[in-house]
Amino acid sequence: MRSTQPPIHDVVKCPACHLCQFAAEKCRRCQHPLGITYFEAPILPFPAQPRQTREASTRFLVGKLIRDLRRMNGKTQASLARSLNTHRTHVCRAERGQILLSFSTILQALAILGVDKIYLRFRNPGAIASINRSPAGPVYALQNVPERALS
Repeated sequence: MRSTQPPIHDVVKCPACHLCQFAAEKCRRCQHPLGITYFEAPILPFPAQPRQTREASTRFLVGKLIRDLRRMNGKTQASLARSLNTHRTHVCRAERGQILLSFSTILQALAILGVDKIYLRFRNPGAIASINRSPAGPVYALQNVPERALS
């Protein structure tokens, strides 16, 4: 099937032979496992639901993601909490979907749990994400977005 969206090719380096290649399960040269796992967290369209229901769904999705990643990494709630400089009960409540962590705390937790890259996929073909290289690092900007959409 033909798609208007180009596929994302993630380039990784093999830890054994240092070959740069597109991500796969094993290195194409030495067959060493690359140790990369992909996880998709779909952002579902929220139909006409009450705000409380939407927020609860988001809290549950984020909490489940953090719990699953923490367990995959063999970390305890206490060790993750120490790394985040917070209490274990705070992590516990977030994992159960009782509270929603701030965006910066979510990113910090994901980095601690081994997530090194997050992709955003846009459905609107008019909003094209591009990377501008600068001395400060990559800067993400939207191009071809009508000015009225940003105000």
